[in-house]
Amino acid sequence: MTLRSPRPAPRAPAVRAPRPAPRTPRFALVALLAAAVACTERGVPAPSTLVVYNAGSLARPLRAALDSFGAAAHVTIAQEN
Repeated sequence: MTLRSPRPAPRAPAVRAPRPAPRTPRFALVALLAAAVACTERGVPAPSTLVVYNAGSLARPLRAALDSFGAAAHVTIAQEN
């Protein structure tokens, strides 16, 4: 009597989850339009003051750079240290 090694049980085929429905270009367009409308400011001017927080020892070196940036960008710089 010869002993045979048991055969492994046959495997069931893998079951894949159904794919979600593809997003249409119309959905992307509507989402982009909604985001653009939500992000617009209606007649409110952008603030023209930039507040910069820095260490006290860096106040003088940064002041020169901030002044030239403020002049070029037409922004008022408020420096706090």
